[in-house]
Amino acid sequence: MLHGGYSTGPTTNEGKSRSQAAKLAGAAKWRERQRAKIVLGLATRFPSGRKSNAERLARARARAAEAPEWPRGAAGELATFARKFLEQLYDPSLLSPQVRSHELPAALARTRQLVVNWLAEIEAYATLADLAGHPSTSSGAAEAAREAIMARVHWEAVQVLDQIDTASQIAGLQEEKQRADEQERAREMANAVMAAGAAAGLRRRGDPRAR
Repeated sequence: MLHGGYSTGPTTNEGKSRSQAAKLAGAAKWRERQRAKIVLGLATRFPSGRKSNAERLARARARAAEAPEWPRGAAGELATFARKFLEQLYDPSLLSPQVRSHELPAALARTRQLVVNWLAEIEAYATLADLAGHPSTSSGAAEAAREAIMARVHWEAVQVLDQIDTASQIAGLQEEKQRADEQERAREMANAVMAAGAAAGLRRRGDPRAR
């Protein structure tokens, strides 16, 4: 069998069988992961085919309807801090850490703790922050704006934490499945080695069963 640009793939029947078995096993694992996502609510269907614009639009509208409204004209330190918090919260790298599969549960646990720490910081800051620049200078309006900002911050944080928890559950299931697969392969290899050893012993003794 050639390699690189001249590779032809498996050429023997045994090699072709192994290649086909590996493809089928990989496809089966992928289907299991997708079914786990559907069971845990992370997905509604298999991600095959072109995604419907109507589905994306409906999800965006539903999310916008659930989110607490950001107070119009809110400015000052707390509003600036909150916007920075939301930018960090929806950084694409936050929910997709570039780590190996067996490191993913620990990475997601660190990410969750990081979000919790950010939330604690902004909650502590909210009691001291000034909302200078709000359209109304009355203390009642400033307090209402503060409560509205923190309601939005809490809502967004809960959404992200739920996604992290769901991803952690899926990563845990995948890790368990991988360990089970490795144990099964180890048992099969041990059985094959024992069978080969037994056959070799029979051949040395000239036993006809070794043929």
